[in-house]
Amino acid sequence: MRFTLTGVTFNDGSTASGSLIFNPSNQTYGAFNIITSSSLPYTGSTYSPGMGTATNYLSSPDTFIFDNFSIDFHYLVLAFSGHITGPGVYALEPGVPHGPETFSWSGEFVDMALDYRLVT
Repeated sequence: MRFTLTGVTFNDGSTASGSLIFNPSNQTYGAFNIITSSSLPYTGSTYSPGMGTATNYLSSPDTFIFDNFSIDFHYLVLAFSGHITGPGVYALEPGVPHGPETFSWSGEFVDMALDYRLVT
């Protein structure tokens, strides 16, 4: 199934756009291309297999991880508010700060100091 990011905004005004293919039956990724835009304090990143992005999936709730840390110190976490079981519209859980270098739910680490921006 192809999922398209729509209206994804971070707390610094930047955005995430793109899509991913995910098979909930065997929890595997297909093609994906997600771009986060730059803001005044931080640069954006492109997450795709061609860029060397590593992926991971965590359940309960469904959380997708796109890891560019070894490429440009970016690491994107998309946490959905429920299990993805079929086609439909799924909301992202907004990011919640937990102090320096750590957050819960949806957000993006944006540099080697582990500064982050949160999905609002």
